Amino acid sequence: LSNVAQHADLKNVVQLSLDETIDTNFRVNLDYTPNDDVLVYFGVTTGYRSGGYSLGIGDSRGPGAFGGIEPLTYDQEEVMAYELGYKGLHLDGKLQLNASLYRYDYDDYQDRVEIYNEASQSSQDQVRNAGSAENQGFEIEVLWYPTESLTIGGNASWTETEYNDDIIILEDDNPAYPDNLFFGDVSLAQNLKGNSFKRIPETKYTLWGSYSWRFDAGSLIVGASYAYTGEYYSSGIERSLDEVPERERTDVSLTWRHSSERWTARAFVDNVFDERYTRGIGTATASGDWMQTAEILYPRYYGLDVTYRWGEGF
Repeated sequence: LSNVAQHADLKNVVQLSLDETIDTNFRVNLDYTPNDDVLVYFGVTTGYRSGGYSLGIGDSRGPGAFGGIEPLTYDQEEVMAYELGYKGLHLDGKLQLNASLYRYDYDDYQDRVEIYNEASQSSQDQVRNAGSAENQGFEIEVLWYPTESLTIGGNASWTETEYNDDIIILEDDNPAYPDNLFFGDVSLAQNLKGNSFKRIPETKYTLWGSYSWRFDAGSLIVGASYAYTGEYYSSGIERSLDEVPERERTDVSLTWRHSSERWTARAFVDNVFDERYTRGIGTATASGDWMQTAEILYPRYYGLDVTYRWGEGF
């Protein structure tokens, strides 16, 4: 009989969790078109990301309601988004320009962090709600057709993020302050308030171009692109220990496209200058002898791909 009651209570808990994901949101857009080639818009949008269980994360487990252990939960994340944008065609349609200013204000921002547990004076890897946070920035994209054969494009973005509320973590992976020697030292507890989100660079941009030669049998297209990604941090602490350096990459390609568009052949070289970069850095704790690891991006890479299309319409 008690098992029946426990299952009934568990059903109510699950149902309550599902009910909490039901939300009402709105979107308001204002458009202004001074002519057929220009659009200016402003939008306000609300949204949410449902709460859930921290499945698959070892430290996100706690005592269960009916004994044993169960995954810890995190609450729903809500966002208010603002965007002011511009889309326009210029130079008789040869130049396309898109730009936008945006701001996202978060409540109960969901993040996976190393939480400082004051009771046990230990670090716990958990998905938690980080309280209030913001993400704002600017994006621009340009596409230019100076001639029938030449195309030039590019895009750039600037992003600024910030934790607005206190979120305390334990810096237990810094070899300069080994936590087994400085156990209980309050300086190992770090407050992420005012810091940026992890793994988000402040600046990024890409430039690319292509030139095509047209023949009766098809077209030959040569293309090249250059991409830049600014530095960022692999954690929210903003320390040089896990700062990911800025990186650059250049790619080139040569494409043959048959006039029927039934088949295409492309030869390419990615990362032409064989630059070696990382996209993430991690540091182990004392148990791992503070060993640093890195997610390495691939070196120079080249190849040939051929695409053939069949069926009606070709």
